[in-house]
Amino acid sequence: MSNKLRITQVVLLVVGMATWAVVAGILRKGGNLEYRPNVLHLKGSPYGRTLALAMRGPADVYWHRGEVHDDEPGGCDHEDCDHDHGDCDHGDCEDGACGHADADAPPTTMADMVTQLAEEAAEHEESEHGEEEEAGGGPEITGLRPYLLDTIDAMRQAYHSRNNQRGEGKLHKAFVMAETERRLALSYQMDPTNTSCYGTYFLFLAEAIARIENEEGEESVIRQRRNSAFELSHYTILYCLNYQDEAPAMITASIAAHDYLQFHFSAPDPDLEQIAEGLEILDKCLDRYEAIRARMIEEGTWENFFASRRDEMEKSHSLARALRNADHTVFKRLSGNSVAAPAPPAEEGMPTR
Repeated sequence: MSNKLRITQVVLLVVGMATWAVVAGILRKGGNLEYRPNVLHLKGSPYGRTLALAMRGPADVYWHRGEVHDDEPGGCDHEDCDHDHGDCDHGDCEDGACGHADADAPPTTMADMVTQLAEEAAEHEESEHGEEEEAGGGPEITGLRPYLLDTIDAMRQAYHSRNNQRGEGKLHKAFVMAETERRLALSYQMDPTNTSCYGTYFLFLAEAIARIENEEGEESVIRQRRNSAFELSHYTILYCLNYQDEAPAMITASIAAHDYLQFHFSAPDPDLEQIAEGLEILDKCLDRYEAIRARMIEEGTWENFFASRRDEMEKSHSLARALRNADHTVFKRLSGNSVAAPAPPAEEGMPTR
């Protein structure tokens, strides 16, 4: 191979690499290099919606930096309690009680429901065996299955328990935050119409910036997070409007519309046209949810939702109605209009994606 040919190949290689670097930078700024795989088309599917409920439990583990507590009502004794209160972010225990959810509270996630059913089955099995032992004094049950269950439970506790007495380092904090964001994002992608999946992910993007206080580049990170939260609320509205016959989608769209409006309200120069459009979407989504709920109650299908899901949607609906009134009040002040806000428009003509 002649020297001239080698020089030509090297020049072409260098020019190609330089061209790719320039083009890649342009594509990256435009978001054209993002790759969001949808393995087996789970995201957005009925199976994905079920997985979104089940994933909220594992996400909580990383959000609290340790295993979620299952304290009995009335608190726990600090000397006999197996939990590591030093790793708990809920605050100090007061009056001997840990600040966690009541064990008798209704399950709020699919994982909680499965856990509750398993506990009830175990209690039922224990009561039956207790009666048998009282009657016949049978031997203790042993075997491979109890051994494997105990081993798996011990591994789970060891994996999620923190035994380092020192404070958290920057690398550990970064890992916790990255793992939390990854799981929250995946849970949201499985079902963007789920109010809790959207709400927790939005809250993480909008408020979890406190962990980088006084760090280098803090303002840039805050600005980037706020932009991501704004884009999330806008995308959620557009996505949910494709499911105008589903109650969860409409209540989630109304919550996202409020979040979308808050960004516009806090802008130095609020865009009144965008705010008016957001208020219209908020009004119509709430009206649509109420119409769907009334129809389902009349048809007797409202009970098809889990009690926890119904309670969750009803609480979100009450909150959204109060927030809507506040948003209309702020809009009237910004626009300088002392006239009462117009009545929510009819359901026809709802915007679509």
